[in-house]
This record gives sequence, structure tokens and C-alpha cells, in this order.
Amino acid sequence: MLKVGLYEKDITPPLGCIIPGYFNARFADDVKDRLYAKAVVFSDGESTVGLVVMDALLLSAEIHDAICMRVQEYTGIPASNVNICCTHTHTGIPYAVDHTNLYPDEEYISMLKRLAADCVILAYKRMTDCVVEYGTEIAGEWSFQRTYRMKDGRMQTAPDNHDPDILCRDGQADHQVAVLVAKNAEGKPLGAMINYACHLDIVKGNAYSGDFPSIISYELKKLYGQDFVSMFVNGTCGNLNHVDATKDYPPSDHYIKMGKALAQTAVQAMANARKLQDKQVACVKKQLIFPTRPFDPRELEEARHIVATVKEIPGATLAIGGSDPEQVALVRSKDLLLMYDRMTSETKVWIQVMKVGDCLLYLLPGEPFVQFGIKIKEKSPVCKNLVIELSGGGCGYFPLKELYVPTVFESQRQSSPYLPGTGEQMVEEILRLADQLM
Repeated sequence: MLKVGLYEKDITPPLGCIIPGYFNARFADDVKDRLYAKAVVFSDGESTVGLVVMDALLLSAEIHDAICMRVQEYTGIPASNVNICCTHTHTGIPYAVDHTNLYPDEEYISMLKRLAADCVILAYKRMTDCVVEYGTEIAGEWSFQRTYRMKDGRMQTAPDNHDPDILCRDGQADHQVAVLVAKNAEGKPLGAMINYACHLDIVKGNAYSGDFPSIISYELKKLYGQDFVSMFVNGTCGNLNHVDATKDYPPSDHYIKMGKALAQTAVQAMANARKLQDKQVACVKKQLIFPTRPFDPRELEEARHIVATVKEIPGATLAIGGSDPEQVALVRSKDLLLMYDRMTSETKVWIQVMKVGDCLLYLLPGEPFVQFGIKIKEKSPVCKNLVIELSGGGCGYFPLKELYVPTVFESQRQSSPYLPGTGEQMVEEILRLADQLM
């Protein structure tokens, strides 16, 4: 048997902290769902790996590294064998980078580094002999491409709902729910990693929430007990969200319906699950260095003009689609100029593959497009895979090379510092890492 430890820790910030996720500053005035860090540790007796996922939009590499080093100090697990992921909830902890109106709460972040590390440490202390099983099931249509092909031939991110110029969605979503579930010697489920690809931006407003994964957790605790740890790890969803733009915009309780439906799918995936055939735990990690994409002088000139001429309207809620275009342009222009001032010649990211029996965990930085996750599953040397984004620190979108056009939000310079083809290169690199483990 493998040894597995699980633990979850409440990390809900105080009221009044900034909530990142949109282009304007929001300050928390309520708690819809409490926020958590959730950790799992796997060991075969010789090698140990740890993973923690947080209800956060994203984290920096500096925060990631500080957490990993504290875990190493307290457990002896090498920092290189630990990874920190984010669910990408848009109503999470007060941390964001490279946005004009958003800034971290440094006092909270200082405490978060210790709390998140302690979650892994406490999971490590609770390791016990477990049977680990992997299963999958296909969910209903809850996640959709947010890039659309319009009748005039252009590609458009998040057009208005019922826009008569929509021709079709550009590509597919990934409806697979994959689970890695740990059961103790008596067969009781202790917790599960649940992998599904969709942006977590259903919940709006100024209340903290883990979005639909919070509902998944509530539902699974009803079935398996309050100690059951439900770890939602987001798939590659850079170009996915919960909105079908050819229909009405979903109502405010959509996250509850979606969470309950995905919980049912996860339960079915666990019913389908089969015991891992291999008992080895291992991991491999590699740093990639990508050249930074240059700024277009015309875009910089236009951004300076917008900043000089457009008056900011305080209190407006600004997001992709359905917002005041002029105010969004103002914020995006400020972001562009901020990033230009902070420009570096290269961007360093980490990729990692963890092996748990005959299941591979692919840990990718930033927000890759869904097509990359699908390709990894298709090309993986094993059939049991979890493909996880926003690990090791948030570092922008990884769009498909053919979608680097001005009307695709994720490929705009404010959204992605990478040259076309970088995402494709990263996929090839992580598949090579996987081959090294097999």
C-alpha cells in the first residue's frame, strides 16, 4: 500500500481585504463560502511528494517557494517535491499581480505562507496506509469555450449573450472529471483529488467564495463524512468558462447547481475507480526559460492616449464581456503600461510531473488553453492522468499559437507575456518529463 495523508485548513481572510478576479478593486464585505488550503501527501516509503491547492486566483513564484521551503524544513520532503496550485476562484484570497487596481494584502500573505505550508505538514503527519484508486466520468455541459468564431471571420472572446454575429464556438471543452481517491485499510474514502477544467468565475460580488468547488466539497462531505478532504484541482481552462454565449447568461445560483452536478459526476467516477497497479512515488521538475514577447509601440501609444483622456468611473464592476468597454479599455491600458515598466527579457516558469503509482500528475504554470490539456492526456505514456494548471505560480495565459489576435483576450499583451508557440513548446517539454518517469 501507499501511504497517504490529507488535511484541509481554513484560510478565509478578514473582511475588508481586496478580492481579485476582475479589473476593478472589490473589498470583501461577506463570506458566502469559507476559503481553504487543502493538501495531500503521497509516499512509497522511499520517495514522498506533497501538493496543496488553495482557493486563490493565483500566486507568485515567491510565495510558492516560501511555502515549499517551510514544508521541507518541518518534514524533510525536498522542496522540489512539493507544489502549490490555485483553484482560480475569482472571489478568493487577497493576492494578484501586474494589475493597476489590485494589490496584495501583505499582512495576510505573510500568514498565508505559514498556513498553507502547515496544511502539507499536517497531512504528512497524518499519513496512513491507503489504497489509491483512479477513475473518470464525463460530466454534462457545464464548461464552454469562451472563444467564438464570428460571422465576419474574426475570433472573439466572450461575446455578448445572443450576439447575432456569433457563428460558432471555436473548439471543444474538456468534460472529463478525473478523480484520485484514497481509501484507508478498512475501505473508507479519506479524500480525493478532483480534476475538471473550467474557469471559477461564476460567483460575483464582494463575498468570499470558493465557487462551485465549495459546493462539491459540501456534497461529498455529506456522503463520506465531515473529515473527507475534497481537493479540486483545475484543468487547463484558459479559454473555458461556464457561459454558453448562444443562450441566456446563467443565474446567480448557477454555481450551486454546477457544483452539485459535478459532485454527482465525481461520485460516479469514484464508483468507476480502479486500484493503481504500481506503488512507486516519484517526481521530476524542470525550469523553462521563455523569451519575453515585445510590446507593440502603437499599442503603447494608444494606451497612453486612453489613460490621458478617459475619466475613471469609481465603483464600476469590470470583467470580460458585459462591462463598460471604455472603462475596461482604461484599466487594460493602465495594466499594459505597468507591465511595460516592469518588462524583463525573459520569463522563467517551472513544470513538474508527479508519479503516484501508474497515475501521472501534470503540473503546469499559468493558464494554458484546454487543447493543451487534451493533448497531454492523448500523448501521455499512461492512461491515468490529472492535468493541473496554475501550479508553481501564476504567470499569464498560454494561448494556441494561431489565436494570437487582438480580439482574443487571453493573447493580448496584458494577458500573456509569451511569444506564439510557447504553449506548444511547454506541452512537448512536460511530455518528455513524463517519459523520464516511466
